[in-house]
Amino acid sequence: MTMKKRSQICIVVMIAVLLASTVLFIVHFQVLRNLNDKKERLIVTGGSAVEIRMVENELQRVENTVVVAAIIGINLFLVNAVLAFVFHRSSVKGDKTTEIMKSSMQICIISMVALFIAGSVYLGIKFFRLNEKHIEYTNMIQSGISPADPELVQFAEEISRGERRVFIFAVILAAIVVGDSIVAFIFTRVRLNQTRAMVYKIAYEDEVTGLPTKAKHRSDLEEFFKKPRSPRAYVSLDIYNFKYINEMYGYVFGNYVLRYVADEIRKTLKSDELFARTGGSHFGLLLRYDTDEALRDRILDWYEKIGKVRTKERANVVNIQFTAGVYKIMDKTVDPVRARECANVARENAPHHYDNTIEFYDTKLQEQQASRAEMEFESSKALEDNEFVVFLQPKYSTSSEKIVGAEALIRWKHHSKGLIPPNDFVPLFESNGFIVKIDFFVLEEVCKCIKKWIEDGVEPVVVSVNLSRVHLYDGNLVEQLVSIVDKYDVPHNLIEFELTETVLFEELEYLIEVMNKLKSAGFILSMDDFGSGYSSLNMLKRLPVDVLKLDKGFMDNFRSDEPDGRDKAIISHVILMAKDLNMEVLAEGVETEMQQKFLKDSECDMIQGYYYSKPISIADFDLLFRGRQKFAQER
Repeated sequence: MTMKKRSQICIVVMIAVLLASTVLFIVHFQVLRNLNDKKERLIVTGGSAVEIRMVENELQRVENTVVVAAIIGINLFLVNAVLAFVFHRSSVKGDKTTEIMKSSMQICIISMVALFIAGSVYLGIKFFRLNEKHIEYTNMIQSGISPADPELVQFAEEISRGERRVFIFAVILAAIVVGDSIVAFIFTRVRLNQTRAMVYKIAYEDEVTGLPTKAKHRSDLEEFFKKPRSPRAYVSLDIYNFKYINEMYGYVFGNYVLRYVADEIRKTLKSDELFARTGGSHFGLLLRYDTDEALRDRILDWYEKIGKVRTKERANVVNIQFTAGVYKIMDKTVDPVRARECANVARENAPHHYDNTIEFYDTKLQEQQASRAEMEFESSKALEDNEFVVFLQPKYSTSSEKIVGAEALIRWKHHSKGLIPPNDFVPLFESNGFIVKIDFFVLEEVCKCIKKWIEDGVEPVVVSVNLSRVHLYDGNLVEQLVSIVDKYDVPHNLIEFELTETVLFEELEYLIEVMNKLKSAGFILSMDDFGSGYSSLNMLKRLPVDVLKLDKGFMDNFRSDEPDGRDKAIISHVILMAKDLNMEVLAEGVETEMQQKFLKDSECDMIQGYYYSKPISIADFDLLFRGRQKFAQER
């Protein structure tokens, strides 16, 4: 085989390697594009921000692998090819250099680049020298030297050995390029499969219960509703007051309860029924439906089986209560979104009497839902039109029976419906966030009132304003409150912010931090509705609270002529405990003289209730406060 023929074969081998590397690059590029598509779909289908970040980071690592493989498989090969066949005319101008330096495999790639460049330079130099020797050999033949001349024969053998070495080296270098690309491709596919499994687990499998997540449940429902189906019922199930279980027994036990509930219900399901954890202590189920009674009995059977959970660390049994909302899917045109929403509405409207409840979605709830939607639509316009007004309910000292404060309460005087009770709109506004504007409006009205007292030379009293839980997760809350109060030059110690007992069980450490900031700003803090939930005394001692407001439920149990001695003992000891913690005590819902006398004898500091006054307008409170009326109403 002549030297020219061998050179042609070497060129063909290198071109074949170039084509193979190009194919591998196209495959890698397609994999990268598919990964990007999967990331977009995952983000659209939902999942927490933390989960999405985890998935994005994992996908990014796989994308880096794909890019690295593509770089090694095509860019570096082109460098080798150019150096080998264009000889000294070529120059290294890798456009991918920056990408290589930025990749997570930087050290590996740099060493690989160095290997290929060194090999390519060596190959190019050898080709160049062989080319010069070939020209010299040809010139010697043309000058008349016989091919049989020993010196010329030795020179030809030297050229032949050089060609073989260069050819072998080129083939080895090309094999390394192809082998590296194949290994990179295999590694990429393995990492891609691992990532797909991880993405599926994060996006579609709840890590606590092993049930489908909300995103997977939504997808399963959509697929199910596309098919012909028999009558079904969607059930929205919630563990009642689950946050108290977490608070009293810890999150480890709370997760155990969730797994226990999921496992026990899962055992009773049919193969064509759907079950998922849709968030927190909420579960969603799509069940077969025959009759209301049969479905109710089935849910009650769950309640009976899983209503008691024994703690592992403690010997006692924890009672688990549930609330369930049911929407019957009788119309085949109903979509899954409406089924879930209606079941949730039924659950949220279920009566809470510390017992298991089941509420079916019906016409009455549908009308309530329509009314809520109407109120939500009208709320912003109503605020602009001054339909919301602030009422004040006086707080009286038990010792002097004089007004020592007031609580600001919101009322909605609708233009056509008249006075709408707060219970009808406050929960709605808390769910949609409009309560933030309402609370700020109430604070401004209170500040205007206090400022007028100061300007008129009347000694002001502290006025309390309710803070919704929605506010507490606003990082600029304290600054906003200070800005409003300072706008009216009202001393901060004349404003009291009330936080309900239930709010304080949510993110306790964070809320303590917020409360400390409010205290540092000079505001007074009170815990409202104390005793309505499951207050932890250990938690109470940590809260920077100035006033403890006893829930009206204490007074509801104190209405008979001869109240239970245990009720008296509980109230007396709560008052004593609060004073030991340097807190003032206010009793809400006081309506009778017997209640007032008992609280006075028990050294309760303040009283609020219909015994003295119902909530009244700011104008009426001003008359009462300035002493022009003895009481806002006859007792």
